[in-house]
Amino acid sequence: KQIADLKEECQNDVVQHTKVMSSFYNYLAKTSTAKIKLLNSEINRLDNIKKADEAMKAKNYKSAIDYFQNAEKARSIPSVQAKLEKAKEIYAPILAKEQEEERERQAEARQRQREEAKRRERELPQTAFEHLKGYLKSPRSASMNKYAINKINGCRTVVTLEVDSQNGFGAYIRNSFNVFFANGKPCYAKEGGLTEVGLFKNDYQGYRNLQE
Repeated sequence: KQIADLKEECQNDVVQHTKVMSSFYNYLAKTSTAKIKLLNSEINRLDNIKKADEAMKAKNYKSAIDYFQNAEKARSIPSVQAKLEKAKEIYAPILAKEQEEERERQAEARQRQREEAKRRERELPQTAFEHLKGYLKSPRSASMNKYAINKINGCRTVVTLEVDSQNGFGAYIRNSFNVFFANGKPCYAKEGGLTEVGLFKNDYQGYRNLQE
């Protein structure tokens, strides 16, 4: 019986020791993971500082600011803060100039767009006339007499043309046509002058094409 009791006591000690050792190993593992994470963070911080210093030498101040800021996120140090502020100070007038140049580029692009829109508008009558020829009996005999440009709802364009052309019997007749535009291109033509918006809305085919 004494031997059995001693054996049981030893087994209990082994179990208890195993639990203690398991907890200790878990603690070491967590501590090691935290240390490794901290070490990697410090390595990345130092690497960012190195890259920032190299960017400063190359006068690439924007990249230098990014690298210094990344280093500061890991751990803030007065010496790095001073370098960051210096980089910002140097880059500030450069950034202002870049922004001004970008505003000028955008203004020039808008000006080009306005000029292109005016050019297209100047060409609208001739574009409408060329499209209309496909609807005439004798397109080669056609000549444009008058035209009018109308805006429907401020965005859809209709060009009304007064055209002289030969009919099927060879006689010259004068008719008015409406050429409807969608997305800057003629899409449909119909005989008759445009007198009001209601006429346009009742023209189902033209209205449908302008919606496409």
